[in-house]
Amino acid sequence: MLLVCHAELNAVLNKNSADVKNCTIYVAMFPCNECAKVIVQSGIREVVYASDKNSHKQEYTASRRLLEMAGVKLTSVHQL
Repeated sequence: MLLVCHAELNAVLNKNSADVKNCTIYVAMFPCNECAKVIVQSGIREVVYASDKNSHKQEYTASRRLLEMAGVKLTSVHQL
């Protein structure tokens, strides 16, 4: 049972502005499919991530596909 929310959801819910539309979110791990939904719905335009170690898992493949279809830019810190 999941007892806490992921960092991405926490960041969107506890933002210090009216909205996060067109913002960039910086995360340690590539977002899961549930967080990807929140990112797309909140209007975030770029995800910068440090690790994609779970890319082989189905929920992360789905997440990447969803973010790409929504036009969210995906950037690894290793690309910076």
